[in-house]
Amino acid sequence: MFMTQIVRPRKWLILLITMTSFMSFAQNTNVNSSANTPEEMLAAMIAKENKPVTPDEIIASVGATNKYYSFDEGLAGRIMYQREHLITVLLNIFRDGRASNDQKCAAAFYLGEMRASEAVDDLANNIALHMSPGPTYGGMIGPSIPVALVKIGTPAVPALIKNLQESDDGYVRKSSLTVLYAIEGDKDVVQLRLQKALDAQSDTTKKVRLQAAIKSLPEIKMQPGVFN
Repeated sequence: MFMTQIVRPRKWLILLITMTSFMSFAQNTNVNSSANTPEEMLAAMIAKENKPVTPDEIIASVGATNKYYSFDEGLAGRIMYQREHLITVLLNIFRDGRASNDQKCAAAFYLGEMRASEAVDDLANNIALHMSPGPTYGGMIGPSIPVALVKIGTPAVPALIKNLQESDDGYVRKSSLTVLYAIEGDKDVVQLRLQKALDAQSDTTKKVRLQAAIKSLPEIKMQPGVFN
């Protein structure tokens, strides 16, 4: 995240409390006001917060940020909220048993582009899922779960190692090891990670699987156009 997460009330909540207190004071002192009701003001503020952020807003905000103007926390909050909302919707699609494999792979593509670490367990658990044969999208490989995991990067490593420890499916294991190599970009680093997992593992079956992964690591090759 590009901002330090701080637990604090949203700006609109603080503003609502302030406005409500002011209106209450005005009513108690018999001051007439033609202002909207607190409920209407709150609705307007929520509508503004949920309004999709545009590139022009971001550029204008950056351009206005200098020694005379502060960083626009309201705009940043909208971006983070909308990103979290989109990730939730895409994950719900991915988890929906009624969704087709093509729809799930499409959702995985966007989760990867958003570097959604929240999705790594779901994606890794379904690493063998793939789209139906079809167009090559201008010579490029279509959306895939392995590519999405590579895009997310390091946060996906524990889920991939879990696949190597727990799965007996050869395709799942090879795909997980290939993605792990694509993320790290160095087989020595991958071997160190696997050795560390092996040293910490007490389950005999899982140890055997990890040893098999280490043994097969030299044979793993990067797939140009897929993982880089």
